[in-house]
Amino acid sequence: MMRNLITKARVVGGVLCAAALYSTLYSTLYSTLYSTLAMAATDREVGVTAGVNTTAQGTPPSGEKRTLLTGTKMHFEEKVVTNATGRAQLLFADGSSMTVGPNSDLVIDTFIYNPDTKTGEMAVNLTKGFIRSWCRADQQEKRRPY
Repeated sequence: MMRNLITKARVVGGVLCAAALYSTLYSTLYSTLYSTLAMAATDREVGVTAGVNTTAQGTPPSGEKRTLLTGTKMHFEEKVVTNATGRAQLLFADGSSMTVGPNSDLVIDTFIYNPDTKTGEMAVNLTKGFIRSWCRADQQEKRRPY
């Protein structure tokens, strides 16, 4: 990697320009770190399917459409679609659950959970259909009306 950085750096009068080397090193590290963080954010597991009745499909942001089965790992920004007879129960890492009803289409937009403080938040984008959501017993007093 260092050899590639040096060949990208500018040579002035036969002397390697340190500013160009640092600039090249910085841009390479920044782009590598940014792409790694972006991939990690989209591949982050947020829970599993606790149950599926007939047909439900999920599309993680970094993968292809798949049929959801009991125990399938769910990811941040995953799209969940059910058909006319499909239902899926999703169990999240914080202990909350959500049932996705028939003819539904949703995306898990936000899921943040800190297991040390037992705090977090979740948001989904439901474009059609319905959901039923349950939170843990210790979160009951923290619920906000919609």
